[in-house]
Amino acid sequence: MIPGARNIDHLGLTVPDLGQAVRFFTDVLGGEFLSAFGPVADPRGDWLARRLGVPARAVAWGALVRLGPTMNLELFEFDTPSDGPATADAVSLGLVVDEVGAARAYLAEQHEVRLEWARPSGELIALAPWGLRVEVRCGDGPGRRWSNRDDQSDLVRGQHPRGVPGAREADRIGLSVPQLDSAVAFFTDLLGAVATGRRDGVTEVRLGPVTTLLLSEDAGYQPQRNDLVGGHHIALYADDVEAAVQYLRARPDIEVLAGPEPADADNPWVYFRSPWGLCLEVLHPAVRTDRHYGPEPKWTPA
Repeated sequence: MIPGARNIDHLGLTVPDLGQAVRFFTDVLGGEFLSAFGPVADPRGDWLARRLGVPARAVAWGALVRLGPTMNLELFEFDTPSDGPATADAVSLGLVVDEVGAARAYLAEQHEVRLEWARPSGELIALAPWGLRVEVRCGDGPGRRWSNRDDQSDLVRGQHPRGVPGAREADRIGLSVPQLDSAVAFFTDLLGAVATGRRDGVTEVRLGPVTTLLLSEDAGYQPQRNDLVGGHHIALYADDVEAAVQYLRARPDIEVLAGPEPADADNPWVYFRSPWGLCLEVLHPAVRTDRHYGPEPKWTPA
């Protein structure tokens, strides 16, 4: 596995309207806005192409949102010179609640949300305005309580004052992959994940101490470019980014983009791609007040 890997630091999502996405994750789901950045551009150079794998003349804006006790979201909006098809159905989020019925009643009142029932298990699908699926399910027994701070200072009498009633955590990331067995092998062999089960064509993989991936096969699936709506990436926190990059570059089936660079000294990061083109990132962010969720003590899949 990647040396020094500790945790999933964030899930990156490209959205059509950054302000709309921030409002959805904060006002509707109860997350907390942490910071914003941009515009990020290189009008005469190729920095965005080398570091992010997007057209060199793209312009990016972004925001970081803390979504409950175990999830960071990095949201991007791009102005890109080469538009392509937009799709948001290749990635999903899983939300654990005390009671699905109470969550449904609340979400039904949110005008920008569309609801669907899914599977005999009774999970509820809430669709964000741009089509992202949020799969709402009931938690088993006592679990985490929803908080956007590691010290839980935002809890009010045991209940987060905003968002989905009875929410506990956003703990799952659903991904489409073109070949299921190869994807499972990639996450387990390269990233140290543990496959924990398979049901209805979906394989569950525990990636790090708190995050589960749900992998489903779509033979025709090709990952969306990062600057297009539906683009996404998974960022891994590692103790030593240089050591992680050396490990990744030794793998012939992994494409590692440029970096880290001297300007990254306090916040080194590098993007890389899986054999089927999924974008991932390895980073070691500086401790900042706008990033509440830090790494677990060690990478423990169970």
